[in-house]
Amino acid sequence: MKSRNAAVGKGVMFVVSMILSTQGALCLTDEEIFRDFRFNFINPGARSLGLGGAFIAAADDATAAQANPAALNYITRNEFFAEYRLVQPDAPKEFSSSGVSSDSSGNALDLTLTSVTKEEDTSDPTFLSFAIPFPIGSQKARMAFSRQVVLNVQNSLSDPDQGLSTALSLSSSDYPDVPDPVTGDPVPYFVQNKSEGTLDTEILHYNLGFSISIGEDFSVGLTANYATLDMHAFVSSEVIDPRGVIGFANPRDPDGDGTSSPISSESVIDDSDSGLGYTVGVHWHPDAVFPSQSGQSPLRFGFVYRRGAELSVPEQVTSSSAGSVGTVEEFENVVREPDRFGLGVSWAIGDHWVLALDGERIEYSDLLEGFRSGVNFLTSDSFRNSSAVALAPNNDSPEFAVDDANVVHAGAEFVLNNIRGSGVKLALSGGFFNAPDNRIRLEKFNSNNAEIRHLYEDAFRGGGDTNHYTAGTFVSFPLGGFNSMVIQAAGDFSDRGTEFVLSTLLRFGKAR
Repeated sequence: MKSRNAAVGKGVMFVVSMILSTQGALCLTDEEIFRDFRFNFINPGARSLGLGGAFIAAADDATAAQANPAALNYITRNEFFAEYRLVQPDAPKEFSSSGVSSDSSGNALDLTLTSVTKEEDTSDPTFLSFAIPFPIGSQKARMAFSRQVVLNVQNSLSDPDQGLSTALSLSSSDYPDVPDPVTGDPVPYFVQNKSEGTLDTEILHYNLGFSISIGEDFSVGLTANYATLDMHAFVSSEVIDPRGVIGFANPRDPDGDGTSSPISSESVIDDSDSGLGYTVGVHWHPDAVFPSQSGQSPLRFGFVYRRGAELSVPEQVTSSSAGSVGTVEEFENVVREPDRFGLGVSWAIGDHWVLALDGERIEYSDLLEGFRSGVNFLTSDSFRNSSAVALAPNNDSPEFAVDDANVVHAGAEFVLNNIRGSGVKLALSGGFFNAPDNRIRLEKFNSNNAEIRHLYEDAFRGGGDTNHYTAGTFVSFPLGGFNSMVIQAAGDFSDRGTEFVLSTLLRFGKAR
C-alpha cells in the first residue's frame, strides 16, 4: 500500500475546487478553472463597506443608484463619485481525499485527490457615478449615470509548482506493476490526468438610475442595468492511459510497459455577450412623523429588488485519443446573476451616531441555470463508466446544488460635525456580516461504493460560513462656494482574504 500511495503521490494533483467569494459564486461548468467567481455584491463605496454593507436605508449619495435607487432622493447638488477596490484573497489552501474500491474482477482501485485553491489579486476602479437633482413639478427627481465592475476573475491553473493532476491507481494481475520512470522500481499502474488553464473574465454594468419623491415621506426609484460579459478561458487536459483503461490502448505499448498514450482535450472560450437587469427601490423617510431641526427624519426604511442579467458565451471542447478521430463539441455557457431582495433600516441617534441594519436574500440557485456537469475529467462519462472503474453505474450524471442565502449586514458610525467651526466632518465606522456557504457542491453521486461516494462529495464539497469584520472612515470638507469633497476609506477582513476600498465624492453647484 505504501508503494501505491507513493506512486499516486508523485505529482498526482488535480484542482477540483476553488475558493468561492464571500460575495457570490458561479460555476459555468464543473471544470476546475470555472470554480471561482467573485461577484461584487457589497454596495459600492467605502462608507457602505465600513458599515458592513448595510446601506439600503442609510444611502444618501450617488452610490444609492445601486444600494437603493429611491435613496437618490437625498442628493441636493450635482455629485461625482469614484471608487478604487483592491481584493487580496487568502493564500492557496490544499486538502486531500482518497477512496479505495474494486471492480467486478477484484482489481483494486485507489483514487487519490489533492485539491489546490488559487486566485489572483485584483485591483480596479470599480465604480464611477454622476448624479443630477432636478424638480418635476412640486416633486424632487434625481437621475444618476454609473459604471460598476460586478465581476473580475483572473485565475490560473498553470503553476508548475502545484503539479495539477489526479490519478487512478490499479494493482492486480490484470494491471501488473510498471517500472518507475525515475528509479526503475516497480510501482502500481495508474491512469494520470494533468490539467492547466487560464481564465480572465469581467462583467460590467452600465446603469441609468432615476428616483422621484411621493409626497413628503416616500420616494421610489429604478436603476436599469446594461450588463456586458467579456470572457477568455483556456483549459488543457491530458490523460496518460497506456493500457486503455479509460480510452484506447496505445498501439505502441501493447504490453503496458508505461509508454505514454495521451487522451487530450482542450476547452476554449473567447467571446462576449450583453444583457439587461434592473433594481427597484422604495424609501420611507417619515419626515412628517419625526420632525427634526434638519427637516429630515432620523429613522429611515428601505426595500430593494435586484433582477440579475442573463449572459452566455459559446464554449468549444475538442477531444482526441490514440487510435480515434478527434471530436468537437460546442455548447453555451450561461452566466446568470442571482436575483436579490433586501430590507434595511437606519437610525441617526443625536448628532453623533448612525446605526444601520440590512437583511438580504440572495437566490444563488439561479447560478445552476445552464450549469453543465460531466465536462470535468472526474465527472465525465468515459471515466466514471469505464469497464475498469465503474464508479457510477447506469451512466447517471452527478447532480450539483447550491443553497439560497440570507445575509444580515450591521454597522455603526460615529460622526463629528463641523469640527471647530471649520465645516469639516469626520466619521469612524465599523460593521459585520456573515456570508453563508454559497459554493456549488456535489449533491448526488451514484456509486455502489460508499468510499467512492465520499471521495467525490469531498472533492466537490460545499464551503462554510465566513465572518466579515469591516472598518472605515471618511472626512468631508468644504472647497469654497457651494462645493465640497468627501474622501472615504474602508477595509473588509475575513478568513477568505482582505478587501480595501478608497472612494471620493465631489458635490458642486447650487442645492436643488
